[in-house]
Amino acid sequence: MAPDKPTLRRVAAGIRDDMANVSRILAVIDGCGPRFAARAPDPIELHGVAGYLHDFYCAVENALARVVPVLNGAIPAGAAWHRELLQVVILDLPGVRPPVLSRGAARGLDEFMRFRHRYRQMYAYDLEWQPVAALVAGARQAWEPVRFDLEKFLAFLDAAAEVVDQEE
Repeated sequence: MAPDKPTLRRVAAGIRDDMANVSRILAVIDGCGPRFAARAPDPIELHGVAGYLHDFYCAVENALARVVPVLNGAIPAGAAWHRELLQVVILDLPGVRPPVLSRGAARGLDEFMRFRHRYRQMYAYDLEWQPVAALVAGARQAWEPVRFDLEKFLAFLDAAAEVVDQEE
């Protein structure tokens, strides 16, 4: 059974909210490059920057996770569900939905997904600036294709809600 209009609108509104969260998070991340160009952050600053990188990926993942239960049936389960989520959202499901993300956009998120896992598993004193700095430098570049794909997918959701509205 196809999702009803309120469900489609709720998914779209949630994705838009997650995208706004990503924009706020990236505004902070973007400021880290210039701020720490001449010196590495101290441990507390480094932990804060790493936290924002973690939040960046989580906000993107939240947007993706809104789609899957409604248009795929369920969020993947198990230890590798984060990776499987990225694999599911690149699939074209004819008659159900187009891909949420392109393969390239999903690939661009891969290192951020791995960092999210490492961040949750390590102690703050284990963080190193160079790997974090590389993610800071690449966050905006990783986001742009994702943002483009999500906007395209939002257009699909909006159109699908209109079709449901006309059928009712």
